[in-house]
Amino acid sequence: MKRLLPYALFAAVTLSFSWDFILLGRTLFDVRYYESLLGRPRSEPLNWFERNRPPVTRGDSVLLLPVPLGIYSEGLKSGELRLWNPYLFCGTPITSDPIVQPFYPPNLVLHALLPAGPAYETSLMLHLFFAGAAMYWALRGLGRSAPAATAGGLLWMLGGYNALWVSTGFLAGALVFGPLALLGVEKALERRSFRPAAGAGAAMGMVILGSHPQHALFLLGFL
Repeated sequence: MKRLLPYALFAAVTLSFSWDFILLGRTLFDVRYYESLLGRPRSEPLNWFERNRPPVTRGDSVLLLPVPLGIYSEGLKSGELRLWNPYLFCGTPITSDPIVQPFYPPNLVLHALLPAGPAYETSLMLHLFFAGAAMYWALRGLGRSAPAATAGGLLWMLGGYNALWVSTGFLAGALVFGPLALLGVEKALERRSFRPAAGAGAAMGMVILGSHPQHALFLLGFL
């Protein structure tokens, strides 16, 4: 039971963020712009994570997420990797959008199995949970106690930058695979072995495929 307690805490944080998606069928997309067009008053969020940033006339998650993800998801279900969005401007490549992440393996699997919206929302939930788990594994691997590693995992999940940008999902790969890359680097130096270094490189590759490239570059520089 003690071994399961950290994961129970990470699951509780994840559910506090996404309970309305699971129970009420709401979306995790930032849809304030659409709501303003319908004349709906802005409601205060009920979750721990404040997904509504200062008022805007349009947002990244409106322009860059729903339609490209729909094209991408429908293509995968038809056995195609569709990378062109004909609906924005005079057409844009989906690969130019750093928050769709079309080559990221978890996205390939989830969007092949689920509709675009649920696939995106399930991805946010899984990455938030495994962000805590990955930091916990990394800290335990570095010799920290279970309580310290659990606290580190919670802080990693609840960090201000993640709380601000969680609804766009562009930190997903960094949140999960960044701590594992750090662990691999530390173990490679400690053991003078290339095997952990190879694991760190693979984890860093997942960060690049599953995160905004700017943040992947920052993380690589830190490591």
